[in-house]
Amino acid sequence: MSFFPREKPSMSDDELLKLFRREPFRAWTLFCEKHSDSIYGVIRRMGFDYDQAMERFVFVCEKLCEIDFRRLVSIKY
Repeated sequence: MSFFPREKPSMSDDELLKLFRREPFRAWTLFCEKHSDSIYGVIRRMGFDYDQAMERFVFVCEKLCEIDFRRLVSIKY
């Protein structure tokens, strides 16, 4: 299942993290295009049916967006 049928962005995760500090809403869109399928896939592999997986997917996205994308902005390699 693909949430974003377009081609995945070629931006590296490091570049994406830098973009979160400058343009968080643009970075969020690119992050979702790049990683939403992976996040959803992990949740489905945990054994949840479609509806349960979608609820958890939304929860994960809400947590990642909280407090101006705090969790994503603060990642350090």
